Amino acid sequence: MLKSLRTRLSLSHVLPVIIIAPIITFVLLYLLETQYFLSNLASELIVQANIIQHFTEQDQTLWENQSVAQKMIQEFKGSIPSRLMLLDAKGRLLASSLASDQNRDGNIIQMPVVIAALQGRSAWLSAYNPFIGERVVDVAVPVKDESGYVIGIVRLSHDLRSIEDKLNPVWGLIMISLLIAIVLAVLLALVLAKSLSSPLRHLTQAVSKLSPEYQPQFIPEDGPTEVKVLAASFNQLSQRLYETEKSRRNLLASFVHELGTPLGAIKAASQALQAGAVSDPELGADLAEGINVEVEQLRRLLDDLVLLGETQVRTPTLQLQPMHIGEMVENVCRAYAYLVKQKNIQLDYEIDSSLPTIQADPARIHQIVSNLVHNAYKYAPSNGRINVRVTMDNQNGNVKNICLTVTDNGPGIDEIEYESIFEMFYRSPKQVGNYQGMGIGLALAQQLASAHGGTLKVDSHMQGGASFILRLPVTQKDLT
Repeated sequence: MLKSLRTRLSLSHVLPVIIIAPIITFVLLYLLETQYFLSNLASELIVQANIIQHFTEQDQTLWENQSVAQKMIQEFKGSIPSRLMLLDAKGRLLASSLASDQNRDGNIIQMPVVIAALQGRSAWLSAYNPFIGERVVDVAVPVKDESGYVIGIVRLSHDLRSIEDKLNPVWGLIMISLLIAIVLAVLLALVLAKSLSSPLRHLTQAVSKLSPEYQPQFIPEDGPTEVKVLAASFNQLSQRLYETEKSRRNLLASFVHELGTPLGAIKAASQALQAGAVSDPELGADLAEGINVEVEQLRRLLDDLVLLGETQVRTPTLQLQPMHIGEMVENVCRAYAYLVKQKNIQLDYEIDSSLPTIQADPARIHQIVSNLVHNAYKYAPSNGRINVRVTMDNQNGNVKNICLTVTDNGPGIDEIEYESIFEMFYRSPKQVGNYQGMGIGLALAQQLASAHGGTLKVDSHMQGGASFILRLPVTQKDLT
């Protein structure tokens, strides 16, 4: 039972009220009785005792003769509702207004208030009196002669029934209030516990049903702030998990497709060679070149996958060394000569002869350029064209960057997609049905450009086509 969070929360609200409230109630009633009602009653009795003491302090025979003392008791008995006793200077009972005390005449009264009065001090005490059989307020006032010696004691005792009669309505009111407080505490505890346990129960159910294969069902983000944050985090996590699984499936499907195309071409070429194409030198050379291109495509694919795994864990590592980017761009363009010929695409490249040698990672720069050229090849139409230019990016006559531009005359890119195309696994919805690849090439290319301190951006043209612009910084050291 106590394992339930709702039960524990309810008890945490109810138990303090059930335990602490009665304790506080009893303490307050005790203080009310002792510090207010008893104190007031004792004060009244002391005033009455002082009045009696004033009338009796001049009569020396009163404190030596029991009959005189009894006569004095009879005079005050009608006007004082309390038990009245007169004691001599030794604490012996001379007379009492209570009939049951008559057989105690002459007995020494050993009571704390009497002892205090024999010492010359007025005193009062609230305690149980066995002779009366009730709780009483006991008051004793010393009577002194002109010399200051105690010659007698006036003792008044009053039962506490009048105080109890006054406290009973207060007791009833407090108990009713306490009962209402407990009921309200229970209701409030149940409401608050439910407001916390319900969202957590929904969250638990959602977690048990969570599957990355299906669109997640968002849970309500209500309840306390902490629970809202937890629910929002779960919704974000489940959506991200779903998108990751979706991307994984798409990546796997694209990877299979990417592998299938070059493998199919390689198999077809090998079968042609086995069927006797090798006897035709020109055909054999074309098939060999085709196999080489397809293997190069597989290598590029594997490079992208290796880089993808690396970028998911950390920033790509670079092996910087002096390199001439113009020569590398020319080699990439020559490697695509066979592919563009098959698609009847015109591939032109223009490289500034004054390009400086820069510090860069040749393998990573090759991946960038290869991805950009391959991307242009994918979207350029048959009988289309691709233009690659590498120039110096001058600003006010000062060399700042080496600028590589790859332009095609394909369908182009909407401006609203300029940022999205560099996102991992993104594929344009407008290219559904067209060859799109895995959606990682441009994202990886931009990451590698940033790792070199450069930039990779896109620009599209109104008449169609797109231009990808890679800028790599040139330091003063590179120019010397």
